[in-house]
Amino acid sequence: MPGSPAALTSGHTLIPVPDVAMVPPVVGEPNSAVAPSIGKVQQNNNGTSADKLSGEQAAQIATSEAKMAAEKKAAEEAKMVAEKKAAEEAKMAAEKKAAEEAKMAAEKKAAEEAKMAAEKKAAEEAKMAAEKKAAEEAKMAAEKKAAEEVKMTAEKKAAEEAKMAAEKKAAEVAKMAAEKKAAEEAKMAAEKKAAEEAKMAAEKKAAEQAKMVAEKKAAEEAKMAAEKKAAEEAKMAAEKKAAEEAKMAAEKKAAEEAKMAAEKKAAEEAKIAAEKKAEAERIAAVELAKKKRAEAQSKFNLYIHSIKVADSIPQGGDWDSGSDADIRLALKIGKTTFRGKNTNDLNTVTYDQKTGPISVNDKIEIDVLDADVYYNDSVGKTTYTITDQDMEAGAIDLKFGSVESLQLELKP
Repeated sequence: MPGSPAALTSGHTLIPVPDVAMVPPVVGEPNSAVAPSIGKVQQNNNGTSADKLSGEQAAQIATSEAKMAAEKKAAEEAKMVAEKKAAEEAKMAAEKKAAEEAKMAAEKKAAEEAKMAAEKKAAEEAKMAAEKKAAEEAKMAAEKKAAEEVKMTAEKKAAEEAKMAAEKKAAEVAKMAAEKKAAEEAKMAAEKKAAEEAKMAAEKKAAEQAKMVAEKKAAEEAKMAAEKKAAEEAKMAAEKKAAEEAKMAAEKKAAEEAKMAAEKKAAEEAKIAAEKKAEAERIAAVELAKKKRAEAQSKFNLYIHSIKVADSIPQGGDWDSGSDADIRLALKIGKTTFRGKNTNDLNTVTYDQKTGPISVNDKIEIDVLDADVYYNDSVGKTTYTITDQDMEAGAIDLKFGSVESLQLELKP
């Protein structure tokens, strides 16, 4: 066991062996890692060794133990490298997560300018992360290569030192055995040694093959796991990128649609407002015009311009015996009656006579007679209502009964 005393035989003298954990192997000196496997050398009553190991057996044991020590050291170094890599990946994942959260917060808080700044920052951080990852992967590859080279160098050096120590020790042991053993014992030892060496060689070969198969399988599984992980990470990254692009496209489309809808609504509202304003202005203008016209028309007066009656009565013949009509004209506006000047023996009369104020919708009752001594004949009778058109035209020409033309004027 490590730390316990051990001894090798050199004639009848016991040689102390240093602690395995304290003294490294030295070329040309007994390997401390070999001593526990050799064991103590006991002497019988005749002074000969009860159990001796050959030089080649000692070399095999020393080589195996040195190889185990080197593999243990390489495993520890590989473990340290893996832990370092895991720590760096965890750090990168945390940094990436923090960057994404910061980006999301920035996008939510800021407007378009903040969003552009966040995208620029994210691109720079992605670039830095990619450069950092590439540098770390290059570093890991270099460290792995250096570790493999160190492992190979250590194994080679350990094998050579163990071989030299074993050869030296085997020479000494063989010399001692040759001096103390008889020819028969040498023959038996040789036969036994051959059998053991064949067995050890077979076991070693089987162990190496099993180790190679296991290492190959482990490498393939690690490769498959790494490829699977890389594929999943790539898929997640692609899905995330697609989701972000879809989100940005949806937000852009929604903003454009909202803008278009707002512009359309604003245009429609502006159009409606303009139409309402124009209609209101038109109505106001019409009302103003009506008001002005009404104010102007309220100052209008009705004038009797002229009258012309038929040359004969409806039954035929003159209005009076051998003469024209004696026209009597009466116009009633409201409760006031206006009469034209009396004329005799005239079928056409020009008055140019003012009657009184006139307005739209006023009704005029008109009565035209032919005056006689005993009985007045009716020439024509009608009622007429003043319209806006009449006021705008400023003149009216009426025809009724035997009146062929009654011209009235409307003016201030």
